[in-house]
Amino acid sequence: MRSWYPLPVEALDDKRLLAEHNELLIMARAIAGLTKGYRNHPETKRWVGHSKAMKDRHDRLAAEMVRRGFNHQSPWPEELINPADGDDYPTTLLEPLEVMKAKLQAKQGLA
Repeated sequence: MRSWYPLPVEALDDKRLLAEHNELLIMARAIAGLTKGYRNHPETKRWVGHSKAMKDRHDRLAAEMVRRGFNHQSPWPEELINPADGDDYPTTLLEPLEVMKAKLQAKQGLA
């Protein structure tokens, strides 16, 4: 379970772009109480209170998928947006940004 935020979606390779797209939806469903899985995962907890930002991140991921030629057909479900949430993104990181960049580069074979 991983969100590469705050890294820009353009920095992700296809595998990580698709994975984050799927995992963001899984986390949002857990936060909305629609599934029990991953509710206690640290990455899921980081996004609690940020459902509007999750939709924004999804929309950015989807736009990048389309730009790369993928056939994106999964709009963000409205039931995953909590009207009480602000538009802000999480400010906490599970690891330093430089560590995230290094991990991404290693996974993409760029390190």
